[in-house]
This record gives sequence, structure tokens and C-alpha cells, in this order.
Amino acid sequence: MNRIKFILASLALMLSTSVACAGNPAFIEVTGTATLNIVPDRITVEIGIEEYFRPVSGAGDSVKIVLSEIENQVRNTLAEAGVSEVTVFDMGNFRNRSSSERFLMAKTLSFVLTDLSRLDKIASSLPSQGISSFHISSLDNSDMESYNRQGLKAALDAAREKALFIASNEKLILSMPLEIVETGPNYYEAPRFSNVVFDSGAGMDHMRRISRRYSVKVRYLFTVGAPSGSLSYTGAYRSPADESSLIITEDRKGEYRVKMALFRLTYLDDGKGKITPDGLRFVATDAAGNPIHGVITLDGSNAKVVFTNSTWEYLPTGSMFEFERNTTDN
Repeated sequence: MNRIKFILASLALMLSTSVACAGNPAFIEVTGTATLNIVPDRITVEIGIEEYFRPVSGAGDSVKIVLSEIENQVRNTLAEAGVSEVTVFDMGNFRNRSSSERFLMAKTLSFVLTDLSRLDKIASSLPSQGISSFHISSLDNSDMESYNRQGLKAALDAAREKALFIASNEKLILSMPLEIVETGPNYYEAPRFSNVVFDSGAGMDHMRRISRRYSVKVRYLFTVGAPSGSLSYTGAYRSPADESSLIITEDRKGEYRVKMALFRLTYLDDGKGKITPDGLRFVATDAAGNPIHGVITLDGSNAKVVFTNSTWEYLPTGSMFEFERNTTDN
């Protein structure tokens, strides 16, 4: 009897394990990265000052120049350059105590600059003695949070592009993300190439860049094979309300071309897009190179165009147009 119970328990365990394995969702795991080279608009500078002995002419002796006198000279120089806030970063001189019987006090002053031209003025105006060091300790940008969001978005977009490529190559249908793990950002001091470039506008264009790398790991759900009733986007469409028109073509590489003639002589003739789970996503630019993003979805013979992210004043984000497929189009 005990043996029968053991066999039944083993079978139950095997069945539950089998069901759990069968219930695991199928996913594609990809990583996405983006590197931003950001122009700094704030630099932190540190100046080290140290007491010293000044020879007294004709006396064969020397007088000690105390730390407070040197600090006053440095602070006056900084004030003349427009630096109002100076903080004491460090104070002491353990190195000097161990190497000399005549102990000399030292201090490190720290301040922030937003104009690179002031740096040269300060360096040339500092006293020639009593300065032990002068260096840039850090670079920053006042809009770093915005850059962080844009860098993360670029990394997510890169991950999705990679997943779409894999799914297309393996004849899979990509679905929604199952898991997203952010593995960045990270700082890099050495100059690096970037796939996303931002300009801070009034930043220090000739200063070395702040290089940050953003990375994510994403798992996308997928299904095998083409979806039932696969939609064909290619064709000519016309608006039932006016003379607006939409033409969608597909080239040999599987990339879609989107052309639209809208109200007030508004034309979109360089749209490029790809099929996604959300529909046919495309991007186009105007004569000045300003981008506009949109998505086209089909409902039978009807096509709906929604502009999801627009820099065009006359086609704001959220603008929507509906078209009907031209039944006479061959």
C-alpha cells in the first residue's frame, strides 16, 4: 500500500512539473545599449593652497606666509572672475608633516564654473606661490535627468529593434515585453563613440564630453508563425471626408514607404516604416529635417493614421486621419 502511495505521489509530482514547464512563456531575450556624449554646462574646479616660506632680502632668513593670507588672495581672484560661492573641500597636510620638520598647513578650495572662459582668467590671475594644485574634478550638466530619460529610451528602442530583427528572421511574431531590467547607466571618462548625440545649447562646446552608457535587458513574448488573417498594408487609400490620400508600398528589403497628401497642401512623401505588433510604424521628415512619427492600423479595408510623436507645428502629436482602401487600385 505504501508503495502504491509513493508511485501515485511521484506521478503527481511529474505531472505538476510538466504543466509548469508547458506554462512557461516563450520569449526572446535581447540587450539594448545607447551611449550619450553630453556637452557639460558646469565644471567643478579644485585649487590646492599651501603655506610657504618667503625669503627676506638681505637678512638671510625667511618669513612664513600663513594659509589665511594665501586663501584671501585666491578668494579675491575668484571674486573678480565672478565666482561667488567657494567651499572648503579639504584641510590638513599629512604629507608635509612626514617630510619636513617645519609643518605647513594646506587647504583645498572648490567652486563651480558655468563659463569656460573664466577658467583661463582665474588660472592666469592666481598668485605664483602658495598654489599646490589646480585641476577640474568633475563635469556635469544641469539637465542630466532629461538626458538619462532619453538615454534609457534609446536603449529600449535599440533592444526592440534587435528583437524585431530576430523575430522577422526566424518567422516569429513579437508580442509585448515580459521583463525589462535596466543595467545602466554608467559613466565613462574616456572618449567613446555614441549612437545618440545631444547638444546642450549653451554648454561648453570645446570641453571634453560627459560620456554615459545606458543598457537594458528585455524579454519579449512571441508566437510562432504568421498571424491568422495577415494584413496587407500596401495599396492606395483615400479619405472619405476630403481629398486626402495615402499610398503604402513595400520595397525588396521588406521596408515600407509611406506617402500622404493631407489638408492645406501638406505632403508627407518620405515616410519609412516597419510592421510591429502595434501596426505599421513609420517616421518621416519635413524640408527642414524635423521628424514626425506615426502608426498605421488596419480595420478591414479602412486605415487609420495616428501621429504619435511630432515636431511639426501643423501636425501635432495625436493628430489622426482615416482612409478607405481604393477598391479600383490594382
